[in-house]
Amino acid sequence: MYLSLSAYGGVTTRQALETITAAGIQQVELAIGVRPDANITTTIHEFQQQGMVFRAHHAFLWESRHHPFNLAQVIDQDYFQRMIGWLANCGIKAYSVHPGSYGIDRSTAWQQMLQNLEWLQSLCKQQEITLGVETMYPGKEGNFLGSLPEIMELRRLMPTLQWVLDLSHLNLWPSDQLLNRLLVIEELAPHLLEIHLSDNDSLLDQHRPITDRTWWLPWQHLWPAHIPYVLETRLNRQSPAMISQECQRVQSYLTG
Repeated sequence: MYLSLSAYGGVTTRQALETITAAGIQQVELAIGVRPDANITTTIHEFQQQGMVFRAHHAFLWESRHHPFNLAQVIDQDYFQRMIGWLANCGIKAYSVHPGSYGIDRSTAWQQMLQNLEWLQSLCKQQEITLGVETMYPGKEGNFLGSLPEIMELRRLMPTLQWVLDLSHLNLWPSDQLLNRLLVIEELAPHLLEIHLSDNDSLLDQHRPITDRTWWLPWQHLWPAHIPYVLETRLNRQSPAMISQECQRVQSYLTG
């Protein structure tokens, strides 16, 4: 199981990794939430030499500032070429993105997302990096891949694309769509890059701790046991011992 840096934000990447290392965790996903380091490349290589393994997610921090983006809009290709080159230089082999959101003109935004995903997948392939796209949820602007038909359509159009199954995002789908949630899991199971774990109240994406009431616990048999998990529960300012305890507690819920 990987721990997302978004789970321990508000400090520099080095400070977060020092705490995570002290907690006995050696698998980390780079993500938003941390503050810039003087030299993040040196930091990443140093922790890799200590045995840490990395993945990367969406607009993670790798330069001196945060670069948000929306794949349903025109993107800065030069920035992505440099970012994917940086991942390759660091030996990081898995990268995942959010699909983007749209306003009024859904059709144009959908085509822009497809174009960007196809280009980014090709760029990642050149660097021997696997790209994944994450399942999302209905939002004010309209997040793509927040419904079964959209997920099935992208599967048809990009059959080799890998996927990130965010189980807490599926919990934000209307309560009468349990069958659709399960159909999404079954459809994506053979094509998963990773699975994101946290919980919420079914209204907001709160990144709460997993409990006995977490909705997906009875359905774990639907996905392969070997797929990497990424824990996104908020653990800010907790001690290494508390982080270790929480990761062990979540592991106890996972079958296989």
